[in-house]
Amino acid sequence: MVGFLKDSLNDTKALLDQRKTGSISGFVYAIMVFALERFACVREELSLTPPAKKIPLMLAWMDVLSKAPVNGTRIETFRDLLQNMKRDEVVWQPYHDFGELSDEFKDQLSMIYLRVPCICFNAVAYNRPDKCFRQLGLKKSELQRLSRSRSKHTKVKFSQHKGQDWRAVRPFYRKVNEEWDNHHNYSVRKSEAPQQALSDFMTTLAPNGSPFQVRLRFECGSDVIWERCD
Repeated sequence: MVGFLKDSLNDTKALLDQRKTGSISGFVYAIMVFALERFACVREELSLTPPAKKIPLMLAWMDVLSKAPVNGTRIETFRDLLQNMKRDEVVWQPYHDFGELSDEFKDQLSMIYLRVPCICFNAVAYNRPDKCFRQLGLKKSELQRLSRSRSKHTKVKFSQHKGQDWRAVRPFYRKVNEEWDNHHNYSVRKSEAPQQALSDFMTTLAPNGSPFQVRLRFECGSDVIWERCD
C-alpha cells in the first residue's frame, strides 16, 4: 500500500509541476488520516474532534468521519492553511502517546527506521525516514549516512514481462528485491546495529568449525556505531 501510494504521489506531483491536473490512486483514506492527525488547522476547518487513540488510527477516524457534517470548504482554503502553517503547529508523532505496544507489533517497530524500497508489483518507491526523521522522534545528529541508490526506476506495464520473474529480466527489480531481503542493513539510526547475517559470515571464514576470532567495527564519521568481537 505504501509503495503504491508513494509512487502515485510522485506521478501526481510531476503533473502538478507541469501545471496539469492529476489524481492520486490507491488507498487515499490513509493520506487523509495522515493529514487529520498531524494538522490541527485542517481538523478545525472541518469541525472535527480527534477520536480516542487506538490502533490502527484509521479505524478510529472512520467512526468520526461517518458522523461528520458535510463541509463545502474549497481546496484553495486548505492550500492556504497548509502553506501558512508553522513547524510547531504540526503533530509530528501522533502515535507517541499510545503507551506499550502489544507483543505482536513490537518486532515491526524497527521497520520505521529503514530506508528501503516499498514494492507493489511494477510500482517501486523508497521509504525515506532520513527525510522525515522528526516524525520518528530523531534528531539530525542521530542519523547515520547510508549510500544512495543510483538506480533509476522506469515503471513498465504489467504485460511487458508477463509470466516472467521480473528479478531475472530487469536489473532494477532484482536490486530492490535484494535490498528488501536485507532490509535490516538499511537503518538510518546510529543506534541500530546492522543485522547482516553474522553467523553466515563466520561460517564462511571457518567452514570446519575451527576456532577463530573476528572483530567487526562500523563507523559513521568519527563515531563508532557498532562493534562486536567473536
